[in-house]
Amino acid sequence: MVNRMVRRKHLRSGLFVGICAAMTLLPEASYADADDALAGLFDAVAGVPFATTMLGIVRSDERVPTTPAVLDQRLAAVEALLVQFNARLQQLETRVDQLQVEAVKTANLARLREYQRLSGALSLVTTELKTHPSDQGRRVVLEATARQLIDSIRDTPQFDLWMWTDIDPQSHLLRTRFKVTPSFEIYSYAAETWFATLAVLYDRKPQALISNVGPDLKKHAEFLRTHARWNVGQPPVSLPEYLNTAVFCRPAAMQQFADNNGSCRFGTECVDNIDGKISQGDEFTLDMGRPAPGASTLCTWDPNRQWNFPIEDKLRNDHGEELMTALADAMEKIANTGSQADPVVGTFADWVMTPLFSVPLDQPLSVARGSGIGSAPVVAACGDISGCRLPATGEAAWQVATSTQVRPIKNKSNSLCLDVKNNAVATGAQLVMWRCNGTPTQDWEKRPTTANHYRLASAHSNFCVTVANDPPPPPPGSISATSHLIHPQRLVFLQPCGNNPRQEFANVDSTIQGPN
Repeated sequence: MVNRMVRRKHLRSGLFVGICAAMTLLPEASYADADDALAGLFDAVAGVPFATTMLGIVRSDERVPTTPAVLDQRLAAVEALLVQFNARLQQLETRVDQLQVEAVKTANLARLREYQRLSGALSLVTTELKTHPSDQGRRVVLEATARQLIDSIRDTPQFDLWMWTDIDPQSHLLRTRFKVTPSFEIYSYAAETWFATLAVLYDRKPQALISNVGPDLKKHAEFLRTHARWNVGQPPVSLPEYLNTAVFCRPAAMQQFADNNGSCRFGTECVDNIDGKISQGDEFTLDMGRPAPGASTLCTWDPNRQWNFPIEDKLRNDHGEELMTALADAMEKIANTGSQADPVVGTFADWVMTPLFSVPLDQPLSVARGSGIGSAPVVAACGDISGCRLPATGEAAWQVATSTQVRPIKNKSNSLCLDVKNNAVATGAQLVMWRCNGTPTQDWEKRPTTANHYRLASAHSNFCVTVANDPPPPPPGSISATSHLIHPQRLVFLQPCGNNPRQEFANVDSTIQGPN
């Protein structure tokens, strides 16, 4: 207690000296009343638990399908946070107005005005989204606006929008340093608003979203992650790297030499340069090895030792590190799958796992081994699937409905669903394999024809799956003329349903067994 009182006395007596030292770098007109003008500048905004609330909003998107009602709930939650955020900005402005050091006051006010501009622009976007605009051009404008807003927060030159000038509680000098709040708070609101505009613009069109916006989403995901080879000794580039540089814990030896058993007692000292605090964490004992007879082992910490400090994780999460990871995960998921929602799980009672054979060709629909999202299913040549013997690994096995109800069609080997590329509604629309997401382009109806045969009609376009015609035969004497390509792989696409025999399919357990 005595030591703390002495320390506080020294802090107070040293404050004037520190301010004067700082003011030697400032204009004459800036010399008045700097004492306590910046100290406590962030009292009104620091420590606000926005991260926990926003984390719940972001993660709820993984479990709930995006419907107008759900979207309204998300927008209402973000709007409520924005109202609180604007109130804190007003408090922050009052504190900045008290600052008489004009050089730093001007810089802080410029940042504050930018936050107010961003907040107002985001409010306009969310307000219009809640009207459920049906005009495609307006939806495009809203998405572009939201993307420009979040880009401007990320791409501020020299990270300036994330820097604030304050009085260092240790040195009592004016210092410009990285601050998470309110910067990351407005960035998070912008991210969730952007997600909402994507849900409206690319409703049930995941492939178009991936193609048009995927690269931008991945850039933001990279901004929200620590690079694999980065360490605290390197200059920070991404947001969590700045956070890890500003908030960290380190061991502090509580004794100079190890005891007779070679053990040293260490404490944990945590430095939070964002809030300007130093705190103490857990104590722990470390075995330094038995000392040589007559010698003493110095209690030192090996800088190469990997050590996890739980209090360090808590401090960083208080500043939003967990939310940074959740946002990065959400952006990567949308960039890769076109949706933040988790894949459809479960099966229908009338599903069966079976090969699908093209009736006129007696050959199965299949996917390439190891194929992934975006790959094209084909009616394979016999030579490509072991002489038309069905592969045991499931490339030609499909989970389809036994009834005529509208259901997805799922491949056994890659667990992907049959989908329509780019959500197209046109003759010749290509079919691809895609992450099962419950969209209409993944719904198919079995329309009976004759003798247990059926057509596969898209519930999205009402067109039928059609096997492409054979290409012309290769020239005589060419290499391909003697290879398996004489039985080519045939792509499948959509055409208006009709009497085309290449639109007829059958299960292997019905009248068409397929060649063996």
